Amino acid sequence: MTEYYLWLLQLMGPANPESHAVLQTYGSAKQAYTAIKEKGDTSLLTPAAKKRLETATLENAELILRHCKKKNIRIAVLDGEDYPYRLRNIYNPPIVLFYKGTLKGLDNEICVGGVGARDATEYTAKLTRRTCVDLAR
Repeated sequence: MTEYYLWLLQLMGPANPESHAVLQTYGSAKQAYTAIKEKGDTSLLTPAAKKRLETATLENAELILRHCKKKNIRIAVLDGEDYPYRLRNIYNPPIVLFYKGTLKGLDNEICVGGVGARDATEYTAKLTRRTCVDLAR
């Protein structure tokens, strides 16, 4: 099932609320793939998503899966058992989470997460660490 969520992520892009409309309409990422990619139903797609339809493939999803496995990066999908309950219930939750470690703490009463650029400067990383430590206290 993960590969279909990775396909949908390729198609819709990250943090796209329209991904939820696609999932709700078709019932699952796999059923969305069947309707959109195999049967050609593009009625819910924006022009940008229609352009990405050519490059959004299950083969690319498999490449992402293999890369993540090699780098010890875990993947949680929106309807998966390991997806945090509280995160699932926010406005526009990510349909796919890439993470290292554990997600168990995300269902605790108080939770703070830091999200930033992959290539953050040393100053930004230091400031983020300090902010998160201060918030945790």
